[in-house]
Order: sequence, then structure tokens, then C-alpha cells
Amino acid sequence: MPQGLQCFDANGNVILDVTGRITRVLGRFNTGTSPGSLVDVNLLMGNPWYFTQIPSSSVRDYCRQCVVSFQGETLSWTFSVTNASGISTHNVPYIVTYGVY
Repeated sequence: MPQGLQCFDANGNVILDVTGRITRVLGRFNTGTSPGSLVDVNLLMGNPWYFTQIPSSSVRDYCRQCVVSFQGETLSWTFSVTNASGISTHNVPYIVTYGVY
């Protein structure tokens, strides 16, 4: 029998079982306007994920998209050459939140 927290719906189906996979946030950082990387050994504890946020003051600018990649315990970021419209633009700092599941 499993141990730990389990939540069920009205029909008795398990909707959350903490003995299974659950998302863990590992960190949050500001990219600045240059490509870079960081090392976090906790990235090896599961499958990495991320999401980016752009400052609201930059939303109307033609700014380049932040592109994040993972290799082992290293998270790297760079900026796309063009934006979605195909216009070459400038870099703005993004906020990246990342973790594992």
C-alpha cells in the first residue's frame, strides 16, 4: 500500500499522489542582456523544465526571444537572432524560473 499524501476525486480516482512525480521549483534568475549559463546539481534529480517572463515595460518592444537549454547540471540561455516577426532586434533581460519533475 502506498504511503504519503494522496488526493481523490468524487469517483475515488487518484488525482495527486506525492509518491509519484510532482514539480519542484529549483530557482529563479534574471538573464541580463547577454547569453550565459548556470550550474545546479539539482537539475540531475529529474526532468528539467522552465518558463520565461519578460518585463512588462519591454512587451511592445521588438525584443529577441530568450532560448533556454539543459545539458546535465547546466542550464544555458541565449537570445534568438530574430523575433517571431523576423525582425532583428535587441536583447532584454528575462526572468527564468526553472525546476525538475
